[in-house]
Amino acid sequence: MRVGGHGHGRMRGSIEENDERRGKLYDHKVVRRFASYVRPNRKTAAVSLVSMLVYTFTTVGQPWIIKLAVDSLINVYQEKTLGNLVFIVGLFSLNAFVNFLANYVYVVSLSKVSQQILFSLRTQMFNHLQNLSIRFFDRNEVGRIMSRAQNDVNQLQEFFNMVLITVADSLALIGIVVALFLMDAKLAIITLSVIPILLLVLLVWRRFAWDSFMEVRRAISAVNGMLQENISGVRIIQSLNRESANYGEFRDLNFKHFTANMYATRLSGVLNPIVEILTAISIALVVFIGGIMVTLKD
Repeated sequence: MRVGGHGHGRMRGSIEENDERRGKLYDHKVVRRFASYVRPNRKTAAVSLVSMLVYTFTTVGQPWIIKLAVDSLINVYQEKTLGNLVFIVGLFSLNAFVNFLANYVYVVSLSKVSQQILFSLRTQMFNHLQNLSIRFFDRNEVGRIMSRAQNDVNQLQEFFNMVLITVADSLALIGIVVALFLMDAKLAIITLSVIPILLLVLLVWRRFAWDSFMEVRRAISAVNGMLQENISGVRIIQSLNRESANYGEFRDLNFKHFTANMYATRLSGVLNPIVEILTAISIALVVFIGGIMVTLKD
């Protein structure tokens, strides 16, 4: 119960002490344990993975079909005949339909696996909490325990989604790079020339983003902890006339949470414009140098 600073010191327990640790950006043991929750849902996960691969393949294939359509239109204009245009239009329509269907299956199956993992994590955590000693609950604020059971579990669910989305984006990127080199190696190299700069920016950004994420996590845990304390001990707080003092402490914790979230938001806001600027530079280089190459050929 938060009725004074000294009492709060006694309430610091293993969860709060663990919250102060920075932790690792990647922990193989944690990932291996998390993978155990995926195994019971491996069939649905496999469906999600396959549909994601199909979606990526059809997405990468669209520019090729468009290229064939443009070449076919040129032939129609020059030879006054439809040629393969009807076939290409049908191929484009089929690719678009498969792309839509694969994306739908991918999103639904991914959501199903994520929700099943979330269900398993929460039920096992609830069962585990019921078997913990009374000493554990004496040392740890209920609000912090609730934060672990709700917010942190949700973060694990989002981690699984992020892994599959990252795999999909990586495969799409590989396909696009291969397509670029097959079309024109010189222009492909020019297009990819900004990637080293982008990787450097991401490496620097990731270090700040990780610290920011951990700070937000600690801040919301502290807010939930004090909120629970004040609600469960409201009678004692009112009898000791602690409302104003506790309000000030809660306002400070809430403000820390606010500033931590705003800092994380600013970090996200900085990254997106940098990526867009580098992308624009890459496109401008391709248009400029590609135009020169066409002029020299003529």
